[in-house]
Amino acid sequence: MALSLLLRRAGYRVKTVESPGAAREAVAETKYDLILTDMNFTWGTTSGEEGLALIGELRGGAPVIAMTAWGDIELTVQGMQRGAVDFLTKPFDNQHLLEKVDAHLQKKRAKEAELELAKKVQQRLLAAPPTMSGVAIDMRFEPANEVGGDYYDFFVPREDRLAFVLAMMANLQALFRAGDHSQPQVLLTQINRLFHAATTETCSATLFYAIGDRREQTLV
Repeated sequence: MALSLLLRRAGYRVKTVESPGAAREAVAETKYDLILTDMNFTWGTTSGEEGLALIGELRGGAPVIAMTAWGDIELTVQGMQRGAVDFLTKPFDNQHLLEKVDAHLQKKRAKEAELELAKKVQQRLLAAPPTMSGVAIDMRFEPANEVGGDYYDFFVPREDRLAFVLAMMANLQALFRAGDHSQPQVLLTQINRLFHAATTETCSATLFYAIGDRREQTLV
């Protein structure tokens, strides 16, 4: 109750729950900006295992700040490994808590702004298909996360031919756009060499390249 009052007086909208199950339900129903959770819920429990399990389940959503009166270095490390962004020991200083809440909310807003910008940049990289008589083209781009690293592009080496590429790692796009698509084998060999020279040994890219011939009705 004290924490709820403190946050409300600071201008935040607050939702409180009293068990891990209620927390799971609340997060499933509503998107929150920040989660503060205790580490122990059962009377007489001090291990923090309940909190660790809950943090693991909430991972990937809103940032989580964990709180406990029974904290130690090992529990803090485990909490961070499970996905907590910060750890507070009780009793906590009100001003210190508010500063941490504000700091993590600002980080979240900055990350969201960066993701939105990345989405816009990625959409600009995705080319509109060229118009070709007798050929209908449609595509769907669905990233696994907020922003994906894949892309597609189209090229017209001559009037009756359409080349296209589906690839992981959008930084390949400039190499394809600068290449000669009339000689695919030479083009792909050059791109492979340039990509290898510009990346580390652990870096790789998967791509599918094809040329469709409208007159011969072939796809190579």
